[in-house]
Amino acid sequence: MDMDILKTIERTFNAFHPKERAVALYVVNHPRDVREMKITQLAQVTHTSIATVNRFSQKIGCKSYADFKIQLAVVTTEQRPVPAANSDDTLQQINEFYKHVINKSVERLDEETITQVVAKISQARKIYVYGIGSSGLTAKEFETRLSRMGLTAFACTDSHSMKIAASLLTAKDLVICISISGNTVEVIEAAQLARQQGATIISFTSFQKSKLTETSEITVLVYNALFLNRENFINSQFSLMYLIDVLSVYLLRDPAHAADMARTISVIHPR
Repeated sequence: MDMDILKTIERTFNAFHPKERAVALYVVNHPRDVREMKITQLAQVTHTSIATVNRFSQKIGCKSYADFKIQLAVVTTEQRPVPAANSDDTLQQINEFYKHVINKSVERLDEETITQVVAKISQARKIYVYGIGSSGLTAKEFETRLSRMGLTAFACTDSHSMKIAASLLTAKDLVICISISGNTVEVIEAAQLARQQGATIISFTSFQKSKLTETSEITVLVYNALFLNRENFINSQFSLMYLIDVLSVYLLRDPAHAADMARTISVIHPR
């Protein structure tokens, strides 16, 4: 079992049933409160049951609720709390939120995976970036970044365009699927079709285990803002934008990509 029980909860989130997810979210957002709670109290505040809390504890590798609280006490003793949502200093509260998301994202990224993704992007004949809703906006941003580096990239942000593109792919092409949950049906179906055509599939998501990651050759994990108790200004795409910045910097280490980027800058902002 992971020594950081909160990380274990985040990684296991997709495997929880709805009521167990309610417990998980409360624990992640109020870890210091929970470590002082009896099992009946946690069940009450999450509108679940003692049996649900016990199942939740076992799913994250703990023998019992008591064992879970011991693990939680270790983490919360070492961890610096995120400022409360009712903080009087709104600007500081927002700054701390983004610092926390970046720090958690850094923990999830590793250079080997980033290097693999960069190599796949550079070698691909065509790159398609799939995303729905807010993830679609991120897909469009990544398309712009890649295009300005001289790469042939297309953002697909609806189910029809994804499937049409997927049906025409070859083994020389790359599909990057963006889905925080890893369960976006439209993206998964298009990714499965693209894989049947021989294309390489890379996923950007928050969970190691999902239908999307099962379809992907490479998975890049990002932090999910769902695990921060921020009702007023949660930006679900912030960790993804951080990842895109990281990949852009790595890609620009290639002199050819850097030269193409410089050329596009000179066209847009001529001296």
